[in-house]
Amino acid sequence: MFKLFGAWLSRGAVLRSAVFLTLAGLAGLGCPGISMLADIDGDGIPDSVEGSTDLDRDGVPNYRDTDSDGDLITDAEESTGDEDGDGLPNYLDALNLDPGLKYVGHDGMLRTCRVYAPVTYDGTRALPVVFVLHGLGNNGLHIMGYTGFNEMANTFDFIAVYPNAYDANWNDGRAVPGIPTYDLDIDDVGYIDTLIDALEANYNVDSKRVYVTGFSGGATMAYRLGCELSHRIAAIAPVGGAVPANYAPYCAPAQPVPVLAFNGTADGIVLWEGGVLGTEAEPQGQILSVPDSVAYWAELNHCDATPVVSEVPDVEKTDNCRVYRYEYPNGDAGSEVILYEIRGGGHTWPGGSLEQEDWEVGALCLDIDASLLIWEFFEQHPRP
Repeated sequence: MFKLFGAWLSRGAVLRSAVFLTLAGLAGLGCPGISMLADIDGDGIPDSVEGSTDLDRDGVPNYRDTDSDGDLITDAEESTGDEDGDGLPNYLDALNLDPGLKYVGHDGMLRTCRVYAPVTYDGTRALPVVFVLHGLGNNGLHIMGYTGFNEMANTFDFIAVYPNAYDANWNDGRAVPGIPTYDLDIDDVGYIDTLIDALEANYNVDSKRVYVTGFSGGATMAYRLGCELSHRIAAIAPVGGAVPANYAPYCAPAQPVPVLAFNGTADGIVLWEGGVLGTEAEPQGQILSVPDSVAYWAELNHCDATPVVSEVPDVEKTDNCRVYRYEYPNGDAGSEVILYEIRGGGHTWPGGSLEQEDWEVGALCLDIDASLLIWEFFEQHPRP
């Protein structure tokens, strides 16, 4: 039902689709298995009210889905009121509480993202695009806040895009059984490809300067996009991620992709030494070590095998971190691979918002500004 024809889906199109699906669900309140009193998903809305329709097409019927409209706001938060007066209850109205989202149809699903154009944008000049991919359990609004890319977009004139992953988890190649994104083999590569089409249809985009950065699972997804969309993506900058061990044999970029990586040696989530992530109860797959991930990309780009190592000045003495830069130069078509090793650094975005200190995931390095370094790297590497 949801298809992209060179433009974002309009509010009216989304509402018509939502109304159709909602009415279809409400018309089937007598479906077997739905109790008039039960509340299986515990959102405070009886199953008989929610119905068996799968509004957001995530494979979970509304009465079992804690976010029935897929807008990243729980049904319990939205409740059954109709805040915008459009005839749809809040919990079934993806547009009700977050008008900043863009809606794009891909692979039979309604996907969302946020787009930030610089304040000076008037459509007369083709601008670069920077995709910023959030980590596991988060969303585009979250990573927008602690990376500062909106402010960067205003300063350096690019368009920042914050896509949202299905079930807050990217299909980054780890293929862990029991996790919906992997079990359903969500087409996130195709989704980003579709978003590039949508951006080119709605904005004046420099198609040779489309870039991807991301944090944690979003960083691992950036590596996958570099493998599979090298014909559209000019460079990638993963922060706190690594190459999935099971996916590595299948990475075959059609052309060189410059890589800028940032990783903390004391990251307790994406382990510097690689190996199995997560816990026995909640496995998160297996990754190459950070040095192996970077060397792997240096080999793909035919860069020098031995990196040039330099020490970054210790600007902030109290952050318990030191930074070392590893540069693999002389890759094909001017490509290079660079790693910032943050000794003592945790699972954080270097130089980002201090709110990260409350995450309790290790030290936040303040000796470098990852966002600024990422843009400077991207600026040097248009697609050949």
